[in-house]
Amino acid sequence: MDQYLQVVELWQAYKLSTAADLDKYLDSFRILFAFHSGRIENEDITYHDTREIFENGKVVNYSGSPRALFEQQNQKLCYEVYIHPFADGNGRVGRTLLNYFLMTHDHPPLIVYDEDKRLYYECLQKYDEAEELNSLHEFLKYETEKTWKKALALAKNIKVERKGLSDFT
Repeated sequence: MDQYLQVVELWQAYKLSTAADLDKYLDSFRILFAFHSGRIENEDITYHDTREIFENGKVVNYSGSPRALFEQQNQKLCYEVYIHPFADGNGRVGRTLLNYFLMTHDHPPLIVYDEDKRLYYECLQKYDEAEELNSLHEFLKYETEKTWKKALALAKNIKVERKGLSDFT
């Protein structure tokens, strides 16, 4: 089974039925998503700053643009309110809505990583110019695999420990 399908299967195995269930599995995801999504739009923000905003509501000793902090605070608020929280953040809102759509269709949310920004833009441009969806589809599958790689590895290790190593050799 390919890795993407394994990630989808893992997500579906969580059997999320309450907001508390969702919070359990998305706690650190929200911070990573906000960091990478924010970095695509504004390179001033750091992971540490984003985590501070999400966990403490403030950042100490920040020397960058206040706008970067406001945008990360708005991303945090995006999880708590149902309005468009960004003055110019169509990309962030689009990525947030994409994750909402995925989760409502029993698929895991994903992070578009800052280091993959150039490829992300290329895939969007291919769709915009030629309505070629395959490259964007493959890119999103790749980002899903990357997002859930550690969780999938952990789930596999748990299965190995439960069954015993001799069952796999």
